[in-house]
This record gives sequence, structure tokens and C-alpha cells, in this order.
Amino acid sequence: ILRLRGATATPCDDALAEEAPLEIRIDGAAVAVTMRTPGHDDELAAGFCFGEGAIDGADALDGIRLRPGVADLRLRLANLYRQSGDA
Repeated sequence: ILRLRGATATPCDDALAEEAPLEIRIDGAAVAVTMRTPGHDDELAAGFCFGEGAIDGADALDGIRLRPGVADLRLRLANLYRQSGDA
């Protein structure tokens, strides 16, 4: 970029924050897409699902599979039975 100071233009570097979409899935089913600064996608996805009531805590998770732009949360079998009984 060019930084202007009075009548003087000086080339310089400028840092920008990257923002990219993250698709959050539970057992392969899309739940949401959110914009985020990349990094800590597993924590973001788990926290999002907890905040939305989709999981009741970390014990509900069997794991999180990360791919570029996608976080897929795998639920423990016991949690699936509990959720289906609540419906």
C-alpha cells in the first residue's frame, strides 16, 4: 500500500486479518456456517455447538475431524440415544 503523509507517498506493508467460512457439521450433517479468523477451528465448533444446545459438554464428543473450511463433530453413541429420546 502507499502511506500518505502530507504530499509524500511511501510504499509499506500492512497486515490484514484473514476471515474465512467454517462449516460446522455433527456426524456429517451440516449445522451452521460461520465466518471466523482461521485457527482453533475445533474449539470454535465445539463451543458453538455447546452454546446452541446441540451438545451438553465435551463428554458428548467422540472426536472432531477437521478439513479445510469444515469441522465435523462426532458424537458418542450414548449421546445420540439421549438426544433421540428427548425428541
